[in-house]
Amino acid sequence: MDRSRLLKILEFGYLFYALFAAYIICLIIVKANKIVGEKKITEIPLANLLPPIVLGLIALLFIVLILALAYFLNKRIHRIAILVLSIILAVFPLGTLLGIVTIMLLTRKDIQEQFTIEEPV
Repeated sequence: MDRSRLLKILEFGYLFYALFAAYIICLIIVKANKIVGEKKITEIPLANLLPPIVLGLIALLFIVLILALAYFLNKRIHRIAILVLSIILAVFPLGTLLGIVTIMLLTRKDIQEQFTIEEPV
């Protein structure tokens, strides 16, 4: 299989990964809503609200990083940033497989040449 075609597959893999992460966040929000029930937001202590808020912000940042990685792969820019992000995402479950394949592909000479930017004339 052509390696540049594998990069396209990786791009879609990261998009799927971002959608999966968003789905998990939605499940957490629904579960939290069931736990809170009919209570008003003012009745809940701030100490109980802070962890879900922080977790939600971290999850949104995580999704933005995944989408940025997919964008960089699509445009064939920022190879080093892609490598760093794929190493970071390799810590998480589905990201392990995607990260390892991304690192393996981006260290190939023919793929590296696709990411080089020519000097303007």
